[in-house]
Amino acid sequence: RYKRKTGYHKKNGHRQPYTKVKIEKINA
Repeated sequence: RYKRKTGYHKKNGHRQPYTKVKIEKINA
């Protein structure tokens, strides 16, 4: 169960930068 939580946290961190790029693309 602990290993699963680590993978979830890793995905969340990677998703943050992706959202910022999406917003920038829409603004452009």
